[in-house]
Amino acid sequence: MDKLSKEQEVMERRYALPYNWMRQVSSRHWRQKNGIWDIARKQAGSLSEKRVLDAGCGDGWYSAKISESGCEKVHGIDYSEKAIEFAKIIVPDAIFKKASITDIPYEDNFFDVIFSFQVLEHIPPEELNKAIKEISRVLTTDGVLVFSVPSKRRPMSTAHYQHFDEKGIENMIGKYFRVEKIIGQEGYTPVLKLIERLLENRFWLLRSLAEKFNQDMYLRYWNRTRANLGHNLIVFCRVK
Repeated sequence: MDKLSKEQEVMERRYALPYNWMRQVSSRHWRQKNGIWDIARKQAGSLSEKRVLDAGCGDGWYSAKISESGCEKVHGIDYSEKAIEFAKIIVPDAIFKKASITDIPYEDNFFDVIFSFQVLEHIPPEELNKAIKEISRVLTTDGVLVFSVPSKRRPMSTAHYQHFDEKGIENMIGKYFRVEKIIGQEGYTPVLKLIERLLENRFWLLRSLAEKFNQDMYLRYWNRTRANLGHNLIVFCRVK
């Protein structure tokens, strides 16, 4: 995968700046990313003294969250050289390597936990089996894989090859992993849309209220939902 695909080129252009770090806490983009992490960390359990991989780490936004959770060491890989350089600067306590998820530069059974956030949709379908096999290779036999992907409820992005439903996830990883739980993230309802309009519209931005809403009320009432209703899917699984 030395030659970047059209979808990868889209992502590479986005990393002209560490865009994930530039999201305002008051924004839906920040709320969605933080919501994914809130579910994922609870499903993964304690990370204390565990070796963790952030597969497809980008500019290290999630790597920083993982590092703050008390793991032994967080490692991150991404095919984007720009993203990795930003991650090394912003999250100096982590170990970052430029590498593809289809060829992970670690020995067998190296990691206790692997996270992969909004990554698998960026991989060409013909490469997905290789990527899942690599993830299973570097994960310990009793290790945990937690990943998120956009659901089919969301419109396709120019940077994505596909979106997923429960059946598609099982077909993708079932050869190597046992799915234990799939959780929908972001129950995007009319009530939530109304609250967004009240907090931010063409006339005003109630930034402080929006930040408090995103960090508190949203996580309580709208973040977690059924898999068939979520805009994103968070998957918890173990090696077969």
